[in-house]
Formats: sequence, structure tokens, C-alpha cells
Amino acid sequence: MTNEQIDSTILTILFTNGATSKGNIACTTVPLGKTLDNALDRLKKKDRVAFDKETKKWNLTEATFDLMVAERDKLKATHPIPAITDEKINEQENEREDYKDFLASSDVSSVNPITEETSAEVQDGIADHVQSGNQSECTSNATHETQKEDDQMSNTDSISKIDAAINAAKGRKDKKSEPRPKLTAEDKVKRDEAKEAEKAEKKAEREKARAEKQATRNASKPAAHMRKVDKAASKLPPMYDLVQQFFNELTTGFSAAQIAAVVAHASHFNRVKATERALNQQVKMGSKVRITGGENRFIGLEGTIVKAQRIRCYVVVEGYKNPIYLFTSDVEVMADNAEQAATG
Repeated sequence: MTNEQIDSTILTILFTNGATSKGNIACTTVPLGKTLDNALDRLKKKDRVAFDKETKKWNLTEATFDLMVAERDKLKATHPIPAITDEKINEQENEREDYKDFLASSDVSSVNPITEETSAEVQDGIADHVQSGNQSECTSNATHETQKEDDQMSNTDSISKIDAAINAAKGRKDKKSEPRPKLTAEDKVKRDEAKEAEKAEKKAEREKARAEKQATRNASKPAAHMRKVDKAASKLPPMYDLVQQFFNELTTGFSAAQIAAVVAHASHFNRVKATERALNQQVKMGSKVRITGGENRFIGLEGTIVKAQRIRCYVVVEGYKNPIYLFTSDVEVMADNAEQAATG
């Protein structure tokens, strides 16, 4: 389709349907894609159509509408609806009557001698001919009448649709031209109060929804300080059955102060033993050791020293990618390695 054909199609749709959205225009026409947007922009620049931002619909401008009404009236004047006439039907009827008169007035006996049997046959043939002619003429007349009625109804429906579209457009135009009633000061105050009340109600609903969401979120997760406690607990080393039993008896049978005292004495005992190990034991590369200090998650694990220094060492533990950095006081040389070191 050319640009002129597209523009003409869009103007016809708007003239027939009135204000129409772009989606309805696209559904009425063939799929145009980006071409439809370009056509609407082109018609808008030519002041043929206008876009209503409130209704988000396209409509004809007043000048274009008046021009198309004039073209429609001109078309109706130059192409009137054909009137229904019976001239052709009358002609056929006259021909049929003339033929009947001819048959009735002709002297058949002067031409050929006719017997009674022959006369009867002739009369039967004439009757059959007249009957068949009447039937064909009736069928032709009925078809002709039906075609005329269909043409007249089609033309009438087209003009009725155009008139309805014009009346609807005039109604919209008159409605827009009516001046809006001016609000009094009291009406303006009521309007503002209603707006403020609506805003306050929406704000209260948002705050309520936000509070409910926050309450649900807080209920599904522990407090911040408890999260830290749980994180520290996940790093504690495992305990053997006997140690776990002693721990349970300690925590359930003694007060918090007594438990704190036991922890302090146990910590001091570990410190003494670590000092003794730092002074007495010798760690060498390749020695099998058990970790007794450092980070809680490594306590109790066994590994092999891959690098030994004066007070520090690196221990490789199965399941860990990198060697663990420890003080020599945080490892305990296992019995087999201690005996080998003593004999060596």
C-alpha cells in the first residue's frame, strides 16, 4: 500500500467509527507495523488528525471532518440510489400477452389440414409452452425483484452508517463545546479535602502492608545477636560420646557461675600445656600431629606438618585444600612420631 492509500484508509476509519485507539485502527486495517505509526505522525503534522491524551484515542480534526462530510454529500448527490422500476417487467408481460393474442387469432386450418388428434396435440403443446414461459418469467421476475431489494437495502445501510457516524461525531463535538461549570470556593475546598483523604487512606494502607511484611520477615529469622551465636556454634569442634556426656552433666547440674569457673580453669590448663609443648616438643616436616588450639573448627583434626619453623608450622589436613597455619604450641605430636623423635 502507498502512503496515500494508508492515509485514506485511516481517515475513513476515523470518519466512520469516531475516536479510535491505535490498536483498533491496526485491527481494522491490514497489519502495518511501524508504517501505522509513521502514517499517524504524518497525518498529525498535516493537521488531519489529533490525539486525545485523556482518552488516548485518535480523532479527525474539525476541518478534516467538515471536508469529509462535504465529500460524502457530494457523493450522494452524484451517485443517487437507483429507484425501483417495473419497466422491464411490464415489457415482458406485454410480450407474453402479444404472443397469446397471436396464438389465439391465427388460423391454423388454412395452413395445414388438422385433424382432431392433431388439433389436440397442438393445443397441448401451446398450453405446455405458455405454462413453461410463465414459470420462467415468474422466476426471472422474482430474482429481479430480490436483486433490486438487496441493492436498495445495501445502499440504505451504507448511508445509515455514515449518518450515524456523523451524528455521533456531532454529539461528541457539542459535548466538548459545552463549558464546564465553575467551581465555587467551597466546592474547591471539598475537592481538595477529598483528595487529601484519599491520599491519607492510600498511605495508611501502604504503611500497614509494609509493617505486615516486616513482621513476617522478622518472625522468619532470628535476631542479629542470635545469628552471631549460631554462627559461632557452627564452628565448634565435635565432642566424643564420653566428653559430650560430661558436658551435658556439667551444663545441667551446675550454675552459670560454676560453669564459667570450670571454663576458666580448663582454659588455664590448656595454656599451661601449650606452653610446655612450645618449650619441650620438637616438630619436624613430615610429623603426624593432632591440632589442639587455634581456630575452633580445626581442633581435634589430625594432619601432617609440611613446613616447620621455630614457633610456627603448616599442617596439611585431609579435606582441606590449603595447609593450616598454626603455632607449634597448638599442635600435639602423636605418640608414634614422639617415640621416633626420642630414639632418633
